[in-house]
Amino acid sequence: MADLIDVLIMIHGMVPNPRPSDPFDTYTQFYNDLVYQQRNLQHTIADRKIYVEWGHEPTHIPAEGLRADQKLTRAQLFAHNRVSYDAVRVDPSPNNRLLTGLRHSDYNLVPRLRDTVTSIRDGIIHFGIGDAVYYCSQEGENNVRKAVYEQILTKLDQFEAREIVRLHIIGHSLGVTLSHDFLFGLFAQDHKPGFIDEGQGSQNAIELFKKWRDRAQNNTLQLGTLISSASQLPVFLMRKQNLIDKLFKGELLNPVDLGIIDEATVRWLIFYDIDDILGFTTRRLYKSTDAIMEIQVDTGDLPNAAHTGYWENQTVIRETANFIYRNTMLDRSV
Repeated sequence: MADLIDVLIMIHGMVPNPRPSDPFDTYTQFYNDLVYQQRNLQHTIADRKIYVEWGHEPTHIPAEGLRADQKLTRAQLFAHNRVSYDAVRVDPSPNNRLLTGLRHSDYNLVPRLRDTVTSIRDGIIHFGIGDAVYYCSQEGENNVRKAVYEQILTKLDQFEAREIVRLHIIGHSLGVTLSHDFLFGLFAQDHKPGFIDEGQGSQNAIELFKKWRDRAQNNTLQLGTLISSASQLPVFLMRKQNLIDKLFKGELLNPVDLGIIDEATVRWLIFYDIDDILGFTTRRLYKSTDAIMEIQVDTGDLPNAAHTGYWENQTVIRETANFIYRNTMLDRSV
């Protein structure tokens, strides 16, 4: 049988955290939870894990050593501290006119609703949507892809000698879009990947991308599993005119472009919570939906908790663990 190896990749998304932090503790805990549910992952995945960090200031790097994308945290925090209502209402400037007095104050008959709206605006929208806006810009897309793709490609290259390399990718929030873009660049035929065409990475990373794209095209790089939580693809598809043209004509997208070739085998698992205002159902935008499964989960009642709670949700953990293990066992060399 073929010399096949499975590699697990995790990509976080928006980080509504105003302070420096690292995703690696979350990744490690999530993988440990997966193994607790499905012990055999210790053998089929073992130590072949690639943990991706982007767009948020780490705790261990001084300011002068930060990448361009890692400056988002401090930039968003500075802007927030200037424009939050808590800051504005104590600004003594004569040009800062506030509603005053009983007849003129902006009273809300549902004060708890105002607290919720303020929490969403000052938290998940300011510190989360800012990441999305950044990725939608040309500069931001270049910087984020450079960070994400180079981490994956340089670590993936240690498996170059294996006959078949099979990817199992877990993406959350904006990480769903990043994993989608990465796979589309590798697997979509008759496509000029922006990472190559627009020089979005270092010369070494671009050469690695070309090599792995060639392998994807000849089926020695394969997609084993795609796990997506809090998908924002229905919104981010609007970044590209060719996708807008397809949707305009009522055409569904093709999962083959992501490496999902076998229509009879589920390869893409999508989780969503209806209380998550930044997570959308996605399956019905694609053809061959027998290869895509969508599961509604309850990750939290408030939008902030619902959007970040997938990593700890027991249904997500259980279904992900069993799904990845099942796919690692398909066509596996013994």
